[in-house]
Amino acid sequence: MDDYYRNKISQCPKYIEWTSLSDKSEMYYCKQYYRKPDDEIKLLAHIKRTIVTNDRATLKRKKPKSESLTYDELLEKVRNNDVYKKFMKLEHGKMISYDCKDFVSGNADHVLKLMNRISNRMNCNKRRTSALGDSVDVEIGKRGTVVADSVGVDVEIEKKETPLWRC
Repeated sequence: MDDYYRNKISQCPKYIEWTSLSDKSEMYYCKQYYRKPDDEIKLLAHIKRTIVTNDRATLKRKKPKSESLTYDELLEKVRNNDVYKKFMKLEHGKMISYDCKDFVSGNADHVLKLMNRISNRMNCNKRRTSALGDSVDVEIGKRGTVVADSVGVDVEIEKKETPLWRC
């Protein structure tokens, strides 16, 4: 065990409690009883596992989020999207609804939000289709019936007035 974990374990309240116990006494830690001289190595291993797990969780929380795309990158990504083209053709002040949100043409903030929403939807669709291996052909029927054909498997799902995919 290296110095980092020795130092962390020595600061652990349960280990401090363990060192103050007399021989042949027991301590309860994480749903297990540990007897003083016999189970010291087991207890140290368990405390170390807990420390390692918590360190990983801390690192994951501290990991910086991915930066959002710049306006130019978003424009490059969504410029051929039908919804974006339709939005750009709207008269000033008219609204379009996309993904349960309303966007007003002529509002610079709404243009950016729409571009982000389209980009996120495109990323979500990429993940969904790449997870299935081959691309998925989805046909939406008149009454909301969805037929998906992927890798030779036919699936039919009956949906009424609910969106197909939410990311």
